[in-house]
Order: sequence, then C-alpha cells, then structure tokens
Amino acid sequence: LNKQKSLKRAQAIAQRLIAVYGIDPARIRAEGAGSSMPPEKKHNESFRAYQYRMNRVEFIALRENPF
Repeated sequence: LNKQKSLKRAQAIAQRLIAVYGIDPARIRAEGAGSSMPPEKKHNESFRAYQYRMNRVEFIALRENPF
C-alpha cells in the first residue's frame, strides 16, 4: 500500500514537471520506494518532524541520459 502511494505521488510530480515546466519525458523516471527506504532520523529531531519528512520526493540530477 505505501509503495503504491509513493509511486503515484512520484508519477504525479513527474507529470506536473512535464506539463508545467516542459521537461522532456525521456529525462524523467518516477519511482516509489514506500517504507522500504525511510529517511535517516536526524540527531535531536522530534518524531513529528521525522514523520513530516516521511512523505518526501527526492530528485537526482544526472549529467548524462542513462536511458
């Protein structure tokens, strides 16, 4: 369930980047990790702040097109 929600969130953001900002779809790949890759808890971070960061989106900029 979490992985499906994560993938749908990533796909929605990818579609927005394509539609609004005109980014070439060949340069975007949406992946959902769900709870399989939670962020590391920061030192002295409250549980509430940690939970807030759970629904995150990460962008990785590549120098070359890997496709």
